Amino acid sequence: MSLAENLLALIEEESRKQGFRCVHTVTVAIGVLGPVEPMALQFCFAAVARGTIAHKARLQIETVPANGFCPDCGYTGSVTEWHQDCPRCALANLVVTGGDDFFLTGLEVI
Repeated sequence: MSLAENLLALIEEESRKQGFRCVHTVTVAIGVLGPVEPMALQFCFAAVARGTIAHKARLQIETVPANGFCPDCGYTGSVTEWHQDCPRCALANLVVTGGDDFFLTGLEVI
């Protein structure tokens, strides 16, 4: 719920800065390894947006893939979980470098 409330606060702040009155679409990026459950965010955002400039907004979620780097062999590529062995050298030193994101990427407003 707090993520949805923070997202709405960002939208309202942008509304004050830019002067828009209504939000049609809110686009967010969520990493596949992040702590955000997309369906829960949809539900919570709809609840917190009631009675605000985003009350009719559609929440569009873009999925961000996870990436990693292996300092042992230099592998750079996709990963599927936080603690996995390197797919190239099989050592357990793979460092996740992306895919735990959560950020606002766009607003469609009037």
